[in-house]
Amino acid sequence: MAKTSTPVSRILALVFALTIMVSAIIPAQVSAAAPTWPTVQQSSSVVKEAYAMQYLINYWGYNTITTDGLFGSGTLAAVKNFQTKKGLTVDGVVGPNTWTALTNVTQKNGSNSDATRAIQYLLKNKYGFTSLAIDGSFGPGTESAVKTFQSWKGISSDGSVGPTTWLYLIGSPSETCPQTPTLSNERIIYNFLTGTMGLNKAAACGVLANIKAESNFNPNIIGDNGTSYGICQWHNSRWTALKQYRPNDWTTLNGQLYYLKYELEKDYPSVNSYLKSVANTATGAYNAGYYWCYYFEIPANREASSQTRGNSAKNTYWPAY
Repeated sequence: MAKTSTPVSRILALVFALTIMVSAIIPAQVSAAAPTWPTVQQSSSVVKEAYAMQYLINYWGYNTITTDGLFGSGTLAAVKNFQTKKGLTVDGVVGPNTWTALTNVTQKNGSNSDATRAIQYLLKNKYGFTSLAIDGSFGPGTESAVKTFQSWKGISSDGSVGPTTWLYLIGSPSETCPQTPTLSNERIIYNFLTGTMGLNKAAACGVLANIKAESNFNPNIIGDNGTSYGICQWHNSRWTALKQYRPNDWTTLNGQLYYLKYELEKDYPSVNSYLKSVANTATGAYNAGYYWCYYFEIPANREASSQTRGNSAKNTYWPAY
């Protein structure tokens, strides 16, 4: 059969039809408008952003005011004082310039302050992270919530709260952020051991086996007739040292993890060194569990307990991670 030329008009018509079909199938991408700073001023109504503002006022230390979400006379005076200290227009109204000055602070894992409380309050009460504690301690749970929020908003999800994240937290409308399931204490501890402390999987499994035996990952458990406390069941003077090192959050998992890191580096350098060098194998997990029990926990029936925990590290936690 002889080849014939296709008229140009037919080609154009075909292209037009295909364009219409593709447009119907693929929705247009709509760019969400960037948030703007809200205006918060004296009012008799409770405002979520006012809670955050009050926490931030307290963070800067010029005034200490009640965090109740009510913009009353005390909050008005504190805002004016803050504006004076920062060289801003002193009108008692919290708008873009005052918000920018209030949020001129970066919070990240390890922070402990009223600025972190502002973050936790907004995540919990404005965006649906209902299990988050408002304790001022920026630990793995807060970091995870921040990362989830950042990913949802399409901004850099590094887990720290700087200028951009502050703007999105304060300036976005209230709505529930889609969340992944809350991390278990076991997983939070594992993430801390392998992340913040830099241990390999085998070493982390050895520590997990011991914390499981000591406290079942419960930071508030009291043992030995009231003489030991926390995830590692710190006794007497070590319990006191925990309170002294983390006075604001010694009862929390985050506070205890940072104390554990501090204690290990300061008072148990040989255990710390051993964990850093253990082979990243199932046998390494056994060795880490045994060594931690024998030289760090030092329980009754030391040898038998060390063997039991070594086996738990090798047979339970090594396969799980």
